[in-house]
Amino acid sequence: PTPTPTPTPAPIQTPAPNPNAILYICQDGRQFQATYFTEQVEIILDGIVYYLSQVPTGSGVRYTDGQIILNAQGNQASIDIDGFPQYVNCIAQSTPNPAPLPSPAPQTRPPNALW
Repeated sequence: PTPTPTPTPAPIQTPAPNPNAILYICQDGRQFQATYFTEQVEIILDGIVYYLSQVPTGSGVRYTDGQIILNAQGNQASIDIDGFPQYVNCIAQSTPNPAPLPSPAPQTRPPNALW
């Protein structure tokens, strides 16, 4: 009998890096990624995506989902989780103060999204 060729599986595509994302590296070596939109930010902490909404602040910008707070000013940022500093003295590794992107049209709302 003639052997049947084994089908070749389709290549797995990895998502392209977001060119608008900013990588922050913190004083303890931890890092996170943030993509700023008009009234919200998407952050990636330890591989998990969170969406935070902008809230009023005296200086800089502040985003929260009620549990996570991102404070940013210039090229510096910090993140508190449940009221405790977790990512401290973080410095942007790309352009500071990027122009915010228009907020994306929500398709499937993540459970922690406030928008």
